[in-house]
Amino acid sequence: MKIAADIAESPHELFELAETLKSLDFSGNRLSCLPCDAHRFKKLWILFLSDNNFNCFPAVLAQCPVLSMVTFKVNRIGGARGCIADEVSLCS
Repeated sequence: MKIAADIAESPHELFELAETLKSLDFSGNRLSCLPCDAHRFKKLWILFLSDNNFNCFPAVLAQCPVLSMVTFKVNRIGGARGCIADEVSLCS
């Protein structure tokens, strides 16, 4: 599923697909964080987050059990190592 609507937040309606969604493309938006409960996407295998405003890798992605590919091209992650955002900053 591709969602490119110049959004700054993940749509809450997306969680209606949390049990079945396997691929999600948020490329070309203004996202800088993900919801703290993004781990509910139990079958999410591929996630595209290119061309957004992320400055850290969202730690919540480590809780997605089958996630195997994530793209972050053209974001604001600084330095070669970047950082990992903690849950506190994701939820604020």
